[in-house]
Amino acid sequence: VPATTGQPDWRSDYRWKRWLPARNAVPLERGYRVPEAGRPVPPSRLAEIDAERFIQLEGYVQKLGTRNIDLAICLDTTTSMWSHLADAQGGIDDLLRFVGDMSASVRIAIIAYRDARDRSYETKMMPLSFDHSLARRFLWSLVASGGGDEPESVHAALELAFKGLQWSEQAPRVVVLVGDAPPQIGTAGRCEAIARRGAEFGWVTHAIQAGGDEVDHFKAIASAGGGQCVTLVRNGSVIAEITGLTIGDQFAEEMDEFFNTYLALCR
Repeated sequence: VPATTGQPDWRSDYRWKRWLPARNAVPLERGYRVPEAGRPVPPSRLAEIDAERFIQLEGYVQKLGTRNIDLAICLDTTTSMWSHLADAQGGIDDLLRFVGDMSASVRIAIIAYRDARDRSYETKMMPLSFDHSLARRFLWSLVASGGGDEPESVHAALELAFKGLQWSEQAPRVVVLVGDAPPQIGTAGRCEAIARRGAEFGWVTHAIQAGGDEVDHFKAIASAGGGQCVTLVRNGSVIAEITGLTIGDQFAEEMDEFFNTYLALCR
């Protein structure tokens, strides 16, 4: 496949399939060890899923193997986001590994945003790319700094996401807004409008409130974009939320637990 298309072949691994038979072989509520590694795997709440629901989940996961995804993450990089930015940086490898194994292919873009008055940048972007090493380098280059007043350049980031990227018309197109501060004064309506317009043409916009509290206008933006708005609890994982929102729309709770079990087995 790479020689023919020039793109990486994410379908060659599917290490998650190694986990499925283990559910029947060893009770997940007791936990077990990966034989070749000898490392313990924590008990999983997936053991509580009834047989019919689990069969549906397995079928859904199988279908993801033929799914291509375009994902853009709009990430607040002002000072107040320092702990959540570190979480995103530390978890991006897990996100790319999980989504890469679960879907046929994934292109990722990262848009960092601050404030219109920030001296370093208001927005800067890594375009959609199959090169996950490039995504990691870009992400690790980001530093939480600047800001000052509470509102940030949410609209500028969303506008860049929808208008500045070369999206595929064949793949699901997902925008995930991650921040702890509302849009700049006077731009909230424009944020909702651009998300609503995107939804009309097949985009889904989600929002993650990263400060532990509700962020003004984030729910309205996600609702306009046909997506969900979730609040990240303290010490929660931005990456787990992004993963669940991106590919776990039909089985949100199960996919969140599946993500954790997958990481224990395949990290």
